[in-house]
Amino acid sequence: MPDHDDAGSRPHVGPVPPLDQDRLVLGKVVDDGEVSAAEIGYYEAFSDPLVRKLDEIRQRRAGQYLRRMRRRHRTQSHGRRDR
Repeated sequence: MPDHDDAGSRPHVGPVPPLDQDRLVLGKVVDDGEVSAAEIGYYEAFSDPLVRKLDEIRQRRAGQYLRRMRRRHRTQSHGRRDR
């Protein structure tokens, strides 16, 4: 069974871009006035406090995972040098 905690087996895990970037861009588009109903819907969805809180939690979790993988890599590489 493959080791699922290995960073190499999870190439899709990386820094997660925050939704706030998209929200700000969509906000500028909405302010310019040339928007479709879909763009307004996206902006409203990204501005929802619950969605923003979930995004914050997702950001934090991804950061914790990446820090754990860096720590694991450091400790494994140091352990191999001692042998």
